[in-house]
Amino acid sequence: MGGKQRWKNGFVIENGVVTDYVGTATNITVPNGVTSIGMYAFMGCDITNVTLPNGVLTIGEGAF
Repeated sequence: MGGKQRWKNGFVIENGVVTDYVGTATNITVPNGVTSIGMYAFMGCDITNVTLPNGVLTIGEGAF
């Protein structure tokens, strides 16, 4: 996934790492190709359910 990409569904992904979520959904599915959830990536979001792809290897401190 090289570089910074803003997905239409609200995920900000840099080199396979979710660095931010700017969407409004409360039930989210992290896209395939993501390998890590960055620190505080979903801080302040009102998320009630998360589905992660098998490729996620690390979840940063305070990510949720």
